[in-house]
Amino acid sequence: EELNIVIGRKTNVPFSTGCYLEGDNWILYNVDERQNFSIIERGNENQIFKFLYMITMGKIGR
Repeated sequence: EELNIVIGRKTNVPFSTGCYLEGDNWILYNVDERQNFSIIERGNENQIFKFLYMITMGKIGR
């Protein structure tokens, strides 16, 4: 919550990053300050969670 990271569902909270399962693919997405939803990456669970880990570590480093 503190880092605005959402797992398992879509959100429209500004400045959020998240991922959710759609069919057989995981979707990694970003929400900007105007609540625009953008897909960053599509892939399997390992790919998406590695990507999400890198994003999380970047947010912690700020």
